[in-house]
Amino acid sequence: MINEKRISKGFWVWGQFDSKATELITHCHSKANEVLKGPSFDMHLTLSGPMQELKSNQNNKLNKLVQSLSPITLQLKGIGMKEQFFQSLFINVSNDPSLINLKSQIDSKLNLTSKNYFPHISLYYGNAEYQSKLELADGLEPPEEVFLDKISIVKVDETIKSWKVLDSFSLSGHA
Repeated sequence: MINEKRISKGFWVWGQFDSKATELITHCHSKANEVLKGPSFDMHLTLSGPMQELKSNQNNKLNKLVQSLSPITLQLKGIGMKEQFFQSLFINVSNDPSLINLKSQIDSKLNLTSKNYFPHISLYYGNAEYQSKLELADGLEPPEEVFLDKISIVKVDETIKSWKVLDSFSLSGHA
């Protein structure tokens, strides 16, 4: 298998959550950063990307698509860890049909091809020691489910630890 180079600058599509879920997840993120000292970023579930450039018609296509989609409830499966900078400490998200459907519609509308999808909500970006993350994870209490009700287009520049939400669309469920 060829190890593809990670694209660190571009545009991504994030799923974001209702205010209650955002507050609960942000609390976990804050606790993680108190101990591990990672960068701050908005709570999200990456749905699609990257796009090297953002064309105005892509923004319009996404806005039109989102108007026909309903919010979805996602089941969360506790804290996970990897030895990867951008998947260091996270909340596992069930890979259920409503999420896969949402992702595939976005990918299709934006002409993006999907590789292996690993749904998760990052709590910490960095290279902390496994034991530190394990001890921290025991004290975190993520919600068991979240309500994903918004899609956002985000400009990402990981080299300077910058994640800027450019536009957000509410999932309304009617055209």
